[in-house]
Amino acid sequence: SISSAASDVYKRQGGRCSLVKLQTPSSSDNDVVDTYNFDSGPTILIMKYILEEIFQQCGKRNVNDYVKFEKVNPMYRLYFHEDPSLNKQYQQRNVDDDDDENRSEKEEPSDSLDQKSEKIDERPPKQKLPDYFIDMSSTPEKMKEELERVFPGENTDQGYEKFKSREKARYEALMPLLQREWSSLWRSLLDIQAVYALPHIGLFRSLFSVLGDYFLNENIRLCFTFQAKYLGMAPTTC
Repeated sequence: SISSAASDVYKRQGGRCSLVKLQTPSSSDNDVVDTYNFDSGPTILIMKYILEEIFQQCGKRNVNDYVKFEKVNPMYRLYFHEDPSLNKQYQQRNVDDDDDENRSEKEEPSDSLDQKSEKIDERPPKQKLPDYFIDMSSTPEKMKEELERVFPGENTDQGYEKFKSREKARYEALMPLLQREWSSLWRSLLDIQAVYALPHIGLFRSLFSVLGDYFLNENIRLCFTFQAKYLGMAPTTC
């Protein structure tokens, strides 16, 4: 667990701490605590090297001796209800559309838990998936093939290579700053690493806007903004 790893790293650095757990972990895939379900089964890990560093700092030999990894490729599949190569204008949902003018004057009473359970059981069968899809791959050649298949004639090869090159440089410049302690803000800002990273920060630009530097088709941009959902944000505001 994160708490165990943090305490182990801290002790390796000379600190002293005690770790207290409320409940003994079970061996099942789902733990139930006070009617709450916690999924303790397989999980997605997109930065394996971070886990490798933690194991090294804890004095362990190899993370693969303790955890079984399976590479998922393609990483995920995105479906489109219409041909994405048509590049219809991307419409952002306005969260303010839910204002008082558009609300009904009379709110419906909230359903009880039993009523909600009945509604879940009465769900219609799953609909057929749309015909248009793209597989997002971690293999560059496969990714370029998919982009050309779904978005023919968009010059995606050049944009994709430019995207990889620039964003790799941004990642390498910013990641060290996320892994350091910032006890003194002003001293840290004057650090050579922080100065070097300044051009890569991209202030006042959204993820969707940055991807416009590489891809003109807005549907292609959406394909590369899926991770914004991990933050609970739309790509136009993330």
